[in-house]
Amino acid sequence: MNIICIIIGNMAIGFKKTLVSLFLLSAFLFVFSVVLAQETSNTSRKTDINISVNLESQAYTAGGNISGVVTFLNNDNHGVSGLRTNYILFLLPSDVNPAQFTSEDLKPFDIIFDEELFSLKGGEEISFPLNYSIPGEVPSGDYRLEIGLTRDEVTDEKSKLVKLGEIKGQASFVDAESASVLRNGKEYPGGVGVSFEPGENAICRIDLENNTGRSLSLSPRVISYLRFIGGDVVSQDGALNLIMGPDEKRGVNIKLPTNLEPQSYISTIQFVSDEGFISSITACRWIVRGESASIILFEFDKNTYNKGDLAKADIFITGPADLIAAEEDHELTGLGEVELNIKVTDVETGVIVGEVKNQVEIFDILDSILEVPITESTGHYKALLTVSKDGKVLASAEIENEPGVGKSGFEINYVYVLVVLILLIIIAYFSKSLKDKDKNDDDTVQKNEKSNEAVNSNYNV
Repeated sequence: MNIICIIIGNMAIGFKKTLVSLFLLSAFLFVFSVVLAQETSNTSRKTDINISVNLESQAYTAGGNISGVVTFLNNDNHGVSGLRTNYILFLLPSDVNPAQFTSEDLKPFDIIFDEELFSLKGGEEISFPLNYSIPGEVPSGDYRLEIGLTRDEVTDEKSKLVKLGEIKGQASFVDAESASVLRNGKEYPGGVGVSFEPGENAICRIDLENNTGRSLSLSPRVISYLRFIGGDVVSQDGALNLIMGPDEKRGVNIKLPTNLEPQSYISTIQFVSDEGFISSITACRWIVRGESASIILFEFDKNTYNKGDLAKADIFITGPADLIAAEEDHELTGLGEVELNIKVTDVETGVIVGEVKNQVEIFDILDSILEVPITESTGHYKALLTVSKDGKVLASAEIENEPGVGKSGFEINYVYVLVVLILLIIIAYFSKSLKDKDKNDDDTVQKNEKSNEAVNSNYNV
């Protein structure tokens, strides 16, 4: 019996030591996960941002205002800059079930982009007043307002679709049902992207239906953007005039500009009438062929660099836009060898503190990390990336860090520090308590062993 007690006692002591080891290991993993989370989140290409909306009223009319508060919360521990808010007003057609609809069912009637850019620090929450003006020509119906974020005019960061409910407006509207791109007698869906030679005739065809019950004089409002809706505006047009009879359906051809630099473009088209009616918005995408490049991502790994550091620039570059062209007979060719040049300048002194030039081959995409030797310490810098071929700059992008905003190799979070300190105090306390307990248990074991030896000695006699 005493032998069994000794074995159980030793097992208990070993189990407690194992618990301490596991506790120490879990504490270590916790501390490591905190550091790892800070490091890995800084390489994230999309920031985790929550959008919440609080509307002041639920009764809206055409030409009125939508008021409230929009709140953006950055859930990541690193900051993000170059954010811009956009608004898209959607009509949910009456023949669509409000409880079961897709984005394809929604008809856009208005697209607005804020010109002011803003930043969000890690963990920061910012609220802005919402003041959106409803176009006076929109038809009555069930509406949704999409509030979105774009970053550096390149990527869609986040969006939230808010139910507005009924908006009282015009009794009917002109429906721009579908759009397609025409080339060489063939018709392609408007969203896929068809490539054209510079100066070639490019046509966007739109099917219109006049549901107003009256004759209308219509003209198109055509806005052409570089690469995506909300990008740089490259042209605006509205010269065409057409008369549509009551309930008439008609295909309308819109000429797209092709006397532009090689790149991808998209045009939004909306028809307006002198009688106060507007159509839903549709879009066509097309590509001008030629050597081109687009910088999709350009970020640095730290917010501050010391002399002798190697700054790591995360870049993502796409080659010629016609690589994704829709037509089957188009021969695809890559961009070939280009020169990448990164120049880092200290904002306070104006001194170049880092520069690197690389020759690389790009066919469709380049996803890479480039190292830039830093020659002088800097805490506030600008970085310029250029993509060139045969001396011609095909694309460029410039970023500027802000102290406490943007990428950072390690950011001290005092909440984490406090938690770690508490863990260490707990570990030290339990370690000391268990050591004292182990010492007492060892003394007990030794006493039991001596007692057993005495018992065995007496038994053998």
